[in-house]
Amino acid sequence: MNKISIVLFLILISMGCQSESKESDEAIKKGLDIMALGEEPDYRKAQEYFAEAVLLNPENITAYLWKADAEIKMGNFDQCFKTAQMALTKVDSKHAHRPYFLLFAGLSAQMLGENGDPFMEEAVVYYNKRLEEDIRDLDAIMNKAYTLCYLRRKEEALVFLNTLSVNQEDQASIKQIIESMQNFNADEVLKIK
Repeated sequence: MNKISIVLFLILISMGCQSESKESDEAIKKGLDIMALGEEPDYRKAQEYFAEAVLLNPENITAYLWKADAEIKMGNFDQCFKTAQMALTKVDSKHAHRPYFLLFAGLSAQMLGENGDPFMEEAVVYYNKRLEEDIRDLDAIMNKAYTLCYLRRKEEALVFLNTLSVNQEDQASIKQIIESMQNFNADEVLKIK
């Protein structure tokens, strides 16, 4: 192959990857549209779109995230665990979606009668690191608290939330999280799924 052929080949490969990525993103959008439909979305149909997105672009981490989300909501814990495990091999320890996959893996393992705590413990470590960088990270605050609840450490979660030193603006959000957590029962939530 001469240099021009190699360049053309690389351009065609790049264009094919962009097309696959675009198609993958479109499949995700279709799945999200289905999940946004009222109280009873068709998680099976949404999961099919997310699975298609993964097939179109196996590096699309967002596709794995939504696929695992639909699978856990359907009660397909075995498949959710596999999806989360696959995604965990694709993301490093600093990837923003890693703790979500850890939580999906941990909850799925629990529902399958296995020990999911190590996955959720790692998620808590991740959230702690994020909070060291930004104590106002409400996503990390909320997810750390709920992960602690899933670990059946609700009291620790409430102490964590009540001892946070945040500004007035964030205090209202923290109060809402505390109020929603008051009645949170991991066993009941997991039973519903």
